[in-house]
Amino acid sequence: MREILIEQGRFLTRAVVLEEGKLAAVYAENSKTAGRVGEIYCGRVENVLSGLQAAFVDIGLPQKAFLHAQQLAGHARMPIQKRLRAGQQVLVQVESCPGGDKGLRLTERITLPGVALVLTPMDSAVGVSRRIGGEERREALKAMVRDMLPEGIGAILRTAAADCTKAQLRRECEALLTQWNEILARQAERSVPGLLDAENALPLRAVRDHMAPGVRLTVQGQGGGLAAALAFIRRFLPEQLAQVQNFAEPGSLMEAKGLDKPLRELRHRRVWLKSGGFLLIERTQAMTVIDVNTGKFTGKGDFEDTILRTNLEAAAEAARQLRLRDVGGMVVIDFIDMARESAREQVLAALREAFAEDRNRVQVLGFTRLGLVELRRQRLGYGLDEALGQECSACGGTGQIDAHAWLLERACAAAARLAAHRDCACVALRLPVQTVQALKEIEKEGTPLAQRPIAIYSDSGVMPGQYAVQGLDTRPQGADAWL
Repeated sequence: MREILIEQGRFLTRAVVLEEGKLAAVYAENSKTAGRVGEIYCGRVENVLSGLQAAFVDIGLPQKAFLHAQQLAGHARMPIQKRLRAGQQVLVQVESCPGGDKGLRLTERITLPGVALVLTPMDSAVGVSRRIGGEERREALKAMVRDMLPEGIGAILRTAAADCTKAQLRRECEALLTQWNEILARQAERSVPGLLDAENALPLRAVRDHMAPGVRLTVQGQGGGLAAALAFIRRFLPEQLAQVQNFAEPGSLMEAKGLDKPLRELRHRRVWLKSGGFLLIERTQAMTVIDVNTGKFTGKGDFEDTILRTNLEAAAEAARQLRLRDVGGMVVIDFIDMARESAREQVLAALREAFAEDRNRVQVLGFTRLGLVELRRQRLGYGLDEALGQECSACGGTGQIDAHAWLLERACAAAARLAAHRDCACVALRLPVQTVQALKEIEKEGTPLAQRPIAIYSDSGVMPGQYAVQGLDTRPQGADAWL
């Protein structure tokens, strides 16, 4: 059974989809990572770069957005400089939000998603999700929807369309066409550049992607995002309103459902496999790297079979972790070395199968000459790390702080400089608790601490990798150590 939980707080919005009680999808955003993907703007072309076959468009935000020639409406293979000019107005939609210092990426190929349909007002073709089987059924659905659409407007039938009646599909077509006409009306009325449609709040995305007959929805909080999600249900799935529950208890919905710990674990580097092996997940600016290890798993049979079983399990879990963490861009997986070509093919097949249900496009490229698997997962916005984490102020985002030995050298040098340039009885040096413990270990190893006028204090208020020095007019009592 599927269940959707949405918690909209003052500072953070989270949504979780459970399948048989297990995490199947996770959404999270704060004010800095609120997604713009799907927003529709009337923009103005700032400049056209023929060498890049791209244009920068002013959509009313501080940073100009990027529009590539491949994302222009229509099929004509015409150079971008012959289709766009500076100052020209364009109707565009945010396709992706790369994050970092990169601007938004735009498309003229606008899509308006519903539950069973995605309206494509700039493309007259009618397509069907590859997950809907049976050629006869596919053609029947295409013909049915084509008759409901005006000339020049197309649609893509989502997987949910397979279970919809003709009346339900017609109702959804009419609702999406009404939304499109409202956007065109706003375009005619508003100044350029400007926002025309912003129905992309996190609660709405979660409901639109996962709400279906028989699915329960529990919500907590209030705000525009939840209001948009409930309005979507009333418009497209009115029969599902009875499945919506409001969580009015004090505290967090996620904590009450026992999900706070699983959500925290999605930010851990190490992910244990049931067999005893584990994944190490490292994210960098350029790519994400996953290392597969056998860990505690030794197997009972052939060594190659043990490796294969670990890699097959790792392939499924790696795909799941990338999906739940919403990791986009380039990914490299270092599976345990396999001697047999057939084993490598099995692992690739398992990886592709694990990504089959991913809503983001995933391209598995295969093994490199070094035995690494390359893949690319579509990046639509900020991932879970950006929504739930921030750069560590102690390590500056490197994942490491100075070794105790290096910190002690730097701190003692700073204390010596202060003592040399200031007339004081002694210098107080405040260090992190762990560093002072390391300093005491030096004495245990046979290197005595000299009685010099530097008083060492263990201070839990000093962050790891940091220190503080202060000149004192009197020699204090109660120091943890002296140098």
